[in-house]
Amino acid sequence: MIKREDYIETGQILRSYGISGALAISINLNYNPFENYQIDYIFIDIDGSFVPFHIQELQAGSGERWIIQLEDISDPKKAALLCKRTYYVHKDFFPSSWQVQSSIKQIEGFKIVDIYKGELGIVQSLGGTADNPLVVFKFDEMEVLLPVNEQFIKNIDFKHKIIKTIIPDDLLYLNP
Repeated sequence: MIKREDYIETGQILRSYGISGALAISINLNYNPFENYQIDYIFIDIDGSFVPFHIQELQAGSGERWIIQLEDISDPKKAALLCKRTYYVHKDFFPSSWQVQSSIKQIEGFKIVDIYKGELGIVQSLGGTADNPLVVFKFDEMEVLLPVNEQFIKNIDFKHKIIKTIIPDDLLYLNP
C-alpha cells in the first residue's frame, strides 16, 4: 500500500516538451535526488491518489529543470494531462535529514514530547530557512525554536500527532 508519508514532494510538472510526450519538471528543493540515484518511478498526485509512473528517460535541463520521459506517455496530449501537477519521490532516495524536513511541513498542532521531560508544548509553525528549518512551539510562555535534525527530533508519529524529542536544557531555556 502506498502511504503518503513515505514520499517527499519533490517538484512540479511544468509543461510538455517536444512531440514524444516528454515533460519538463522542476526540482523545488535544495536537494536533487535525480543527481544521486537511479530512480525508476515518480509518483503523481492525481485526484488525491498517488499514481506511479515509470521513468524511461531523464535528462538534466537548465537550472533546476529536468526533462523526463514517462512510460505510456507518448504524445503531447497525454503529457498535457499531467502538467501543473505535483510529483513525489520515495523518501529512500533522500538523506534521512531530508525525510525529517519534508515530514515537518505537516506537523503544525502536533505535541512536542521530550523523552526525558515529558510533554513540552504544541507545534505552532515551521520557521527558519530551507537550509535551517526550525519547529516553533511555546514552552513555559516562551517561544522555543527547535532545529529540525536527528540530534533533537527522534520520531514523528503521524497517527497520534506526537513528535518525540531529546532537547537539552540549554536549548530549551535559550531565550528566557
